[in-house]
Amino acid sequence: MNSQNKISSRVLVVFIILFSVFSETTYSAATAKTSQTITFGAVPSLVANGTASVTATATSGLGVTFKSLTTTICRLTGSTVSAVAAGTCKIAGNQSGSSTYKAAKQVTQNIVIAKLSQTISYGDVSGILVKANATLSFSSSSGLPVSLKSLTATICSISGSKVIGKKSGACKIAGNVAANKIYNAATQVIQQITVSDPIKTSQTITFGIAPSIVVGRKGTVSATATSNLPVTLTSTTATICSISGTTVTGKVAGTCTIAANQAGYISYSAAAQVTQQITVSDPVKTSQTITFGTAPSIVVGGTGAVSVEATSNLPVTLTSTTSTICSISGTTVTGIAIGTCTIAANQAGNSSYSAAAEVTQSIAISSATDSLALQVPGVATGKYSKMTLMAPADITALNEPKSFWPTGSSLLAKLSP
Repeated sequence: MNSQNKISSRVLVVFIILFSVFSETTYSAATAKTSQTITFGAVPSLVANGTASVTATATSGLGVTFKSLTTTICRLTGSTVSAVAAGTCKIAGNQSGSSTYKAAKQVTQNIVIAKLSQTISYGDVSGILVKANATLSFSSSSGLPVSLKSLTATICSISGSKVIGKKSGACKIAGNVAANKIYNAATQVIQQITVSDPIKTSQTITFGIAPSIVVGRKGTVSATATSNLPVTLTSTTATICSISGTTVTGKVAGTCTIAANQAGYISYSAAAQVTQQITVSDPVKTSQTITFGTAPSIVVGGTGAVSVEATSNLPVTLTSTTSTICSISGTTVTGIAIGTCTIAANQAGNSSYSAAAEVTQSIAISSATDSLALQVPGVATGKYSKMTLMAPADITALNEPKSFWPTGSSLLAKLSP
């Protein structure tokens, strides 16, 4: 190769290299993007439940998109912010770039959302009477419910939306509404209502006819008030009678006093107490008599049965009033000594029968008599038909030959034809 060709080849290589460098420089210059920044406009004023617009610009002139980073506080539609609750609303601004601009760095703007204020109002209640009620009309500008409380609990009370008069005086009712995520608490308001005693009508109580009552039995009393309100009945003589509702029970004989009261109500004053006296008597009892049967024959050491009955058919109690002569157990009499035994009979009565008059029965208690078969020496058989035992003292009165009398330790026998 000659020198000219070598020079041409070298020039060509340099040209190619220069062209390549030039081309890359031109291409890089053509594809490089410009940076951009975003700037928010003034922070808007925003209250709960309200809306406001946010503004932001990019140095590229491209449009900025907005996004809420606190969706429980605020939400976005385009550039319009809607306040959901009070608090700090954070809005993000973004610009994604273009063919000539890089994406902008995200920027944020904080918007403080304030709570709304609210007020309470109430309707007029001129006054109420004791034991009466009236409906209160409290309301709030927020539409939230108003809680009511009596500040004078001895004068009036609250039940739901009703105020109830308890006694005369100035009743004060407080109305309150609590704060929520949108509203501040309302300033308490107080409504004053006059509670007055009603003008009452007097009333009287009248008893019906007093019942007849005996001990242990019941009777009904009746009492009415001119107000037609219920009457309360009590016994002021608890030892004589008792009362339950309108039923009186006799306890013992005497004068039973029943008191009637009516305490009054809204339109009636209390009635003056009235009383009714009821005679409680012992029950009328049937009389009864006691009758003995035939008196038994009883000897010393022996027994006999007495018979006795009462016209009431109630059991009769028997006692001996001559305990040295006889004793009694049940209806069996035992002879103790010779003489007249007296048995007393009694019947105490019951709720239907009065006590019977005591009656007595006399029973002769005699000595024991035995038949003896004696063989008397020298006495012909069949001449004497009977023998009587006699005490020795009685023998002297007999004008009989003593040879006819056998002797013994304590008795002598008289033989008779």
